[in-house]
Amino acid sequence: MFTKYLCQSYLYTVKFSKIFDIF
Repeated sequence: MFTKYLCQSYLYTVKFSKIFDIF
């Protein structure tokens, strides 16, 4: 369960990184 949460947070971090990278 904790691993799943960690994986989701990692994916969200990558998505936000790409969004900020555009700016």
